[in-house]
Amino acid sequence: MRSYLLRSAALASLLTLAACGARPAQSEHDSGRTDGLPSADSSTPQADVATSDSSTPADTSPAADTSKPTGFQQYLLWQSPGGFAGSGPALELQSNGTLRLWRSTPTMQPHQTGKWDYELKLSAAQTTEIFALLRATPYGGLPHPSPGQLECYPVFHYDPCVYQPCALSVVELRYSQPQDLSPQLDDVYKWLAKYVGGKYPDVRMPDQYCLFFP
Repeated sequence: MRSYLLRSAALASLLTLAACGARPAQSEHDSGRTDGLPSADSSTPQADVATSDSSTPADTSPAADTSKPTGFQQYLLWQSPGGFAGSGPALELQSNGTLRLWRSTPTMQPHQTGKWDYELKLSAAQTTEIFALLRATPYGGLPHPSPGQLECYPVFHYDPCVYQPCALSVVELRYSQPQDLSPQLDDVYKWLAKYVGGKYPDVRMPDQYCLFFP
């Protein structure tokens, strides 16, 4: 009986030792399986995480200036040929605000001008203002009779409706001296002298045509 009990105790001890030895192996196996699983974060490429906003630089460029002169497409060519050479100062203004100046040039045809000495771009507000003055001028009865004839032949050409029909006609005035168009064009004279003549003192403005000839 005692021998049987000893054998039973020894068998129980062996089973206990076997069970304790198997647990670390199982735990180690489980730990390896858990660590081997890919995580959700690691399976996502870095490029996929970034949003389109973060990958695209913000547009910091200034907004385009879309301002435009208002009203009809208009055109002005004002020139003063004279003397033996038939040359003199001239001014051309287009509806987009482009203004060109000549110190001295032979007679030119509207829309067919040659190389200029100066070119500047009026603002939309300035362009609208000067063309409004020209459009509002009463041209009936112009030019007034001149007291004397100089060797100078100014020509004022204003088209209030370029490339489009309107109730106004092209105005072309051939005269001798600035006062022949006064007082009707006095506001135009003053405007050009103020905003253009001051910047280009070597170019005579229309209010000076034929006054200091040659």
